[in-house]
Amino acid sequence: MQTSITDALLATREGREADAILRTCVHCGFCTATCPTYQLLGDELDGPRGRIYQIKQVMEGQPATRTTQLHLDRCLTCRACETTCPSGVKYARLVDIGRALVEHRVERPLRERLLRRALLWLLPHARRLRVLFTLGRVARPLLPARLSAKLPALRPAGIWPRPTGHRRMLALAGCVQSVATPRTNAAAARTLASLGIDLIEVRGAGCCGAAAYHLNAQEEGRAAARRNIDAWWPEIEAGAEAILVTASGCGAFVKEYGEILAHDQAYAHKAARVSALARDPAEGLAREDLGLLGRPGFLTATSAAAPPAPTPSPNRTSRFSSATTSWPRCKPAIRRSSPPPTSVVSSTWRRVPAARCCTGWSFWIPGPRRPGRIDRIRKRGGHADTTAAR
Repeated sequence: MQTSITDALLATREGREADAILRTCVHCGFCTATCPTYQLLGDELDGPRGRIYQIKQVMEGQPATRTTQLHLDRCLTCRACETTCPSGVKYARLVDIGRALVEHRVERPLRERLLRRALLWLLPHARRLRVLFTLGRVARPLLPARLSAKLPALRPAGIWPRPTGHRRMLALAGCVQSVATPRTNAAAARTLASLGIDLIEVRGAGCCGAAAYHLNAQEEGRAAARRNIDAWWPEIEAGAEAILVTASGCGAFVKEYGEILAHDQAYAHKAARVSALARDPAEGLAREDLGLLGRPGFLTATSAAAPPAPTPSPNRTSRFSSATTSWPRCKPAIRRSSPPPTSVVSSTWRRVPAARCCTGWSFWIPGPRRPGRIDRIRKRGGHADTTAAR
């Protein structure tokens, strides 16, 4: 793609980076096949190719408008488009640059500004979320049925195995997940304990920073990344093998610490090291001998006090690979990870329909359309009725 970026932008680091990314795009349109918002709305401007053109136009001197801002806001930053791009366009990085540029040129309505500040005040802070969820559960009978159904039930995490002092990995406690689904990290810890690996949540590490960064509070996102690096670094120097991130969107962002802090002299080296250690659970398990999970007494030894899991349908298990775990930067074992061997889990595995389609809930909270519509794409096997969606 040919570009004519303004001299003022080419004088900036972000402008030169965006120009290089734009020049790799051949506007073939393969990306639209895996873009959930394009599938839902059927609008070229709500697909990756259309958003790339809009960013290019703004960077070439055309005025940014509220319409431009709306189409960039609707992007879920799920990176599904990057899995099908034959040219390796770094779309997620480009859209971050484009959003920040438009944000400085277009003032949002007061209601949007207040909502986004409220999200930034709430989402990255687990304690605040915990209080809100507690109040919500108390008021559940008074809430609308639709909102009440989305409120997570209070579930104990279950036991967390004691460290054995042998192999060690770190876990990102995070923000929303630690409150909404506290069982996730605890279950990962019990699984890894059976493989002889200690999983440790380090005090002082919290939100990965993605919520702030993708809401155009990029300095706040970088600050969160620095806090996590500071919290993890002593454990990394002590020999931690990996940083396990069980929330896929957070994992994708932690893998980018090396990029977003590349020009921070105090943190560039540490950030690159953290990015190299960040792994999805499936990526971590792919390196281990999973046959150990099937040894006699495993369940009794590692999860005797764990809460009982729901009973699945006999010999049938559905597997969903999120858009961010299909991201090209993740290892091939994640992009197309094989089901566990039958010696570990005796089950017939099947993919869910539209497995590449992002769930879409997180970044559309402040938007005019709701993730339930994206969910309907999946139920239709990946094809949306765009007329009905409008």
